[in-house]
Amino acid sequence: MKQYHQHLQKILDYGTWKEAARPGMPRTLSLFGYQFEHNLSDGFPLLTSKKMYWKGVVAELLWFLNGDTNIKTLIDQGVNIWNGDAYNWYKKTVNRLSNERVEPPFDLLLDDPNTNSLRLLTEAEFVDWIKCGQLPSDGGYVLGDCGYQYGKVWTDWQSTGLNQIERVINSLKSDPTGRRHIVTAVDPINDQNLALYWCHSLFQFNCRPLSFEDKLQWVMKNTDVELENLAITERAYADDVPNWYLDCQLYQRSADAFLGEPFNIASYALLTHIIARICGMIPGKFIHSFGDSHLYENHIEAAKEQLSREFRPLPKLDFSEEFNTAIAALKDGIDLKDLFKHLTVNDFIIKNYNPHPAIVAKLSTGI
Repeated sequence: MKQYHQHLQKILDYGTWKEAARPGMPRTLSLFGYQFEHNLSDGFPLLTSKKMYWKGVVAELLWFLNGDTNIKTLIDQGVNIWNGDAYNWYKKTVNRLSNERVEPPFDLLLDDPNTNSLRLLTEAEFVDWIKCGQLPSDGGYVLGDCGYQYGKVWTDWQSTGLNQIERVINSLKSDPTGRRHIVTAVDPINDQNLALYWCHSLFQFNCRPLSFEDKLQWVMKNTDVELENLAITERAYADDVPNWYLDCQLYQRSADAFLGEPFNIASYALLTHIIARICGMIPGKFIHSFGDSHLYENHIEAAKEQLSREFRPLPKLDFSEEFNTAIAALKDGIDLKDLFKHLTVNDFIIKNYNPHPAIVAKLSTGI
């Protein structure tokens, strides 16, 4: 994807060095304020200059949409992208509970025969306990939870039951030309109550009308039988022909340009496709706006290797028959939780994906 490569190059050419954001992390080459856009009709923006982890992209997005914040759902699918952050949150939670109690009766700790005292789980033990379904809790914390993370903010704002995803879908259907189709992840009241401060902090949808010529093109592309010119023209006025393109703009206050950003691009492109299908619209543009985008010092050479590779054609996104059936059955006012709850990674199919090999780089989570 050319736009992404241009962004990487811009960081390398014009970025400024910043010290580590947290202990245990490398310093960064950072660029503030950048934007690019991709027309989703040009192909699905899953990078081809390195192989992307598509299963992880889909599993994480469904995790968010279902309002889930415990990594057990991801671990059960073999997706481990949140393990480090969840483990750091576990350690911080235990320390907080220790400070609140004189003699904490933790079931989140293990006996250490060497010191005759309790100790923290190692990260490997932490993950194994979750895999085995052992989810002890203490002080309101359940092992593996990430706190007030995206799924919570998106679907249960400040524990009021307000589902921002459902609300934005309803607003798109009822008032396509509105300017309030916004979902926010940043909640200052709870900004200390989560594993990782929200990086992709706000997204907004916009609807653009299809011209009559666009509708004709849609009919010719999506009609199985051959139609005469007059029939095509009449078909373009049918109620099931989309009237709107759906654009999505993401504001990302902080972006790990090598590992995180490609993941976010694919995730929000997928989200745009899903919302467009629910609303009977056509995926339009994905616009990515950045606050601080950065390359970690230990990712510089990997980024240069990626920039040396040639682009390959972008793949196409397709949907399972089960997904298509579920979308066709949707009616206004349906509880969307029922839809998202039954979706799986197998409902989203990437076709004609021929990327270069993956480039291994360490994820920086700090402590």
